[in-house]
Amino acid sequence: MRKINKILDLKQQLPDYRNGSVVSIDICKIRHTSVHYHADAVELVYCLDGQVDIHCNHEFITLKKGQMFTIDFEDVHCLYSSCDNLIVMLHINLKKVYIPWSYLQFVYFACEDSTCKPYQQAPLQQIKNLILSIAYLHSKKGALSEKECAAAANKIISILLNYFDWFNYINIYPNSNDEIRERFQAISSYCQTNFRRKVTISELAKTVHINENYLSQFIKKSPYGSFSNMIGYMRCFAAQSLLVTTDLSVIDISNRCGFSDDKYFYKHFKLAWGQTPSQYRKWFQNYIKVKDEIIAISKEEAHRIIEPYAAEYFSKLMLEVGA
Repeated sequence: MRKINKILDLKQQLPDYRNGSVVSIDICKIRHTSVHYHADAVELVYCLDGQVDIHCNHEFITLKKGQMFTIDFEDVHCLYSSCDNLIVMLHINLKKVYIPWSYLQFVYFACEDSTCKPYQQAPLQQIKNLILSIAYLHSKKGALSEKECAAAANKIISILLNYFDWFNYINIYPNSNDEIRERFQAISSYCQTNFRRKVTISELAKTVHINENYLSQFIKKSPYGSFSNMIGYMRCFAAQSLLVTTDLSVIDISNRCGFSDDKYFYKHFKLAWGQTPSQYRKWFQNYIKVKDEIIAISKEEAHRIIEPYAAEYFSKLMLEVGA
């Protein structure tokens, strides 16, 4: 068997959950981070000042002052900027919140300013309020109590689930009920578990106990658009790590991730990621040539910097509420 050479050391970054806390918070200036992922944490990036670029899976996002973006667990991502900035990065341990990990491990979140729909604007603002409050109290007190951290984390997860998981992301059923949500979750979890082998829509329909034609229409209205796109996306998601970390050929990676033919791998990867597998790999090969640089900010300095942001932000918020 041919030896597989490592191209890039894709690191599982472990957030600093001090004293067993459910949240970890960092206030820093970002120039260039490593390429990494989090095994069981959702990351919320909030730009207080300046701007920062994020490459996360298939997305290239530029966050500007006042904007935020969520990064799911296992998402391959990096942050970089040529501009001065001030960034709050909040990580929530998904294995310690009130929703079971057995459920959350199959959920995709999509919470960002650039795609926020009208019905999502108020919930998005709530999350920003919570992040800024956590950052302010953390920098002032040095550490939040375990009870305060758990309460904040659970509030954020509740908002994300109610408004920003993929089921809600395109608001396919504005008056949806729990049964429809559970159906979407069952479909997604089954495919995420079995995508490396051949899965047919007929098999899936029998598994979730619904009519095959109805299932096809149900998926068509989802963010995936079709059953083929859904399976293709999940396979491409798995393939991206191999593209970044190994010198395996595209054909080998295609086979390992469940594609019957590498031409389907190219098709689905180009559709969802906006570039070919080789282009994706090349981007990261160039990215890692730059030295990582993250400027940490002490709690004392962070409090001094954040205090005027918090005062201005919540003052404007109170005036809007009063109006």
